[in-house]
Amino acid sequence: MILMKLKVSVFQKVATRLVVRDKSMGYRERLKLLDVTTLEIWRAQGDLIEVVKMFRRLEDIDLSSLCLSQDCVSYISHISN
Repeated sequence: MILMKLKVSVFQKVATRLVVRDKSMGYRERLKLLDVTTLEIWRAQGDLIEVVKMFRRLEDIDLSSLCLSQDCVSYISHISN
């Protein structure tokens, strides 16, 4: 999985070079010019969306199984009611 993420990141860097042919621009500058986020940010946003879905009960997951402390389980029980 890590190798695949690395390949996709390399692909994004190469693709931005093909679109923006200015050799003096760095990777972050090309992303900003193209109005594209980094893959790391894109993945983090996806993870946050999944967490929101879980807490809003849009996903069929037992949230208490994800908690490590009793306080967390109590909080989830409280917001679930």
